[in-house]
Amino acid sequence: MIIPGIPFILGSLGFIAYAFWPRDLSSVINIPLNSQAEFISISAHGVKDNSDSWSDVLQMLIKKNNTDVAQQNISLDWSEFSDNILICSVSAKKLAIK
Repeated sequence: MIIPGIPFILGSLGFIAYAFWPRDLSSVINIPLNSQAEFISISAHGVKDNSDSWSDVLQMLIKKNNTDVAQQNISLDWSEFSDNILICSVSAKKLAIK
């Protein structure tokens, strides 16, 4: 009973270590913010996607429909971290916290 459980435990520990391994997210989170902006909208694409598919279009529509206010529209391209299904949820959580 103990021997069949060892590979499962080692595999689980390896997966957890891989998923939570520290990654450099600075390429995504270093966003210059406009101090004059009254409203900031941020959108991020999903797994194995990029900002060209819908996020950029959404930000352009928001900007176009709200021309009377000072705003900043940001479309995050985090495809470097969202392409791998095993780490994308952990990376997304880290991005949201930072």
